[in-house]
Amino acid sequence: MNRSLLLLALLTALVCPSPLRAAPLSSDVDLPAYSLSGGDDGRAGTLFRFFQRRFSPEEMTLVVDGQPDASGKVRHLFLDVRGARVDGMRLDHIAVEALDVRFNDPEQWEEDLAVEAMLAVYSQATIREEDLNARLREKQIGDDDENWQRIGVDFRKEGVHAEGVYRARLLFTFDILIEIDGQFDLVRGRQVWLSDYTLKVNRRQLPESLAKRAVARLQPILDLDRFVFPLRLAAIDQDDEQVTLRSRHLPTRLEGITYSYRAP
Repeated sequence: MNRSLLLLALLTALVCPSPLRAAPLSSDVDLPAYSLSGGDDGRAGTLFRFFQRRFSPEEMTLVVDGQPDASGKVRHLFLDVRGARVDGMRLDHIAVEALDVRFNDPEQWEEDLAVEAMLAVYSQATIREEDLNARLREKQIGDDDENWQRIGVDFRKEGVHAEGVYRARLLFTFDILIEIDGQFDLVRGRQVWLSDYTLKVNRRQLPESLAKRAVARLQPILDLDRFVFPLRLAAIDQDDEQVTLRSRHLPTRLEGITYSYRAP
């Protein structure tokens, strides 16, 4: 395996999960029970079950100020998800507040959910370093490639550091240490890119041209274009334990019909 392919393989292992895709809510699948306060199950219950299936949460709350109408419009909603699972990775927290949302036809919500129009949305999402590293430990890299060892990501206040050891097996066996240092940047409020990055092989920095070619094939690191709500993020807050993506205004819980679930 040449040096460029090694870099691409490591970068692929460190990329965040692919954009969220809707999973059909089959009538053959029994969803865990949830509690309801302040109203009847209604169309909002169908919304809740959709999010419950999509995120497989540890805890989740949906609040609406009234039931969606026949056209799929909701005046005001708040969604709070703790311990969501997306492509096998745990997301610590997702919160969304949306105003004057019109979804697709409610008759289609059992299969798919799409926002057709919306006045405003406020959002926040947190990814913890320990959850990303747990996913990397579980994730198989390449096609049954067991040559990768000690892959890990280290969040830092000034950026992110990732490294992995690849055991090459040619005429003889030797280990190659590959390291990536960079920063997360927002692009157009919907994508996260790796910027100001450097790549090192066995502690030696690679030429900028080679680094650009390797990283360019995997940008953006995270693309939210296919998220249910058309998010517009404004900032990335980061420390040595977690990364939080947020809009300019943070989501706020409202009073209304409340659906809640906690995993047993």
